[in-house]
Amino acid sequence: MLFCRKHAFQSVVVLAVVSLALAAFARPPETSTDTSDTYHHRRVVVASPRASIIRVPNRDNHDDSNTIRPMAGAAHNFPSHPIHIVIRRDTVVVFRDSLNIEAVWYAHTYGRITTRLIIQRAVMGDNDRLEWVTIGKDGARGKRKGPSIGHADVKVRHQFRRVGRYCLRAIVVTTAQPLHSDDTPAGGNAMARNVVPILVTVLDHVDDNDEDQELIPVDPDVEATVPLTKTAN
Repeated sequence: MLFCRKHAFQSVVVLAVVSLALAAFARPPETSTDTSDTYHHRRVVVASPRASIIRVPNRDNHDDSNTIRPMAGAAHNFPSHPIHIVIRRDTVVVFRDSLNIEAVWYAHTYGRITTRLIIQRAVMGDNDRLEWVTIGKDGARGKRKGPSIGHADVKVRHQFRRVGRYCLRAIVVTTAQPLHSDDTPAGGNAMARNVVPILVTVLDHVDDNDEDQELIPVDPDVEATVPLTKTAN
């Protein structure tokens, strides 16, 4: 296992862009390690993806309700800030997207929305060059007509069995692709890609008091959510 060096943790080099997935139905199987209930578990939220497909106004026919307007996608991951957690040996960490992940197909739209979560660990390869090794991935996807809303549970589990410091990163990619009725691209695609650095410190023993003193990662939903102003009407 890698004992993380500072310059490795700061590296956020993104590998290849992968098509990602977001509705509640078709999901590829996630990759995970032993997740027995006998082990201590820790949940870490890395992002809160949102994506949608809409019909946009037609600039040449503002008042013509019969005009077929073009579609457009929108995507944003609401990623977490760099994360540092301290855990005891043999803890299973669940790296996950928020349970509030959402895909929205508005009325008179059709297309594909996808999201994917990839967790990678930094290792030193030949000639002391930094390499990223994938330790797990998960995702979800949906292709449908609107109006419709899709949700998904996207997560990667990994058990840390040895004491040390580990440099990881979470790659989150979300896409929205409008399609014609024959499944050909309609244009107006959107993609959001974010990389969240993660430092994991694994100790033989962690007292409850020590865990309370560590910096708890801020849930991206909590940080990004602002209540609307109530009105009288």
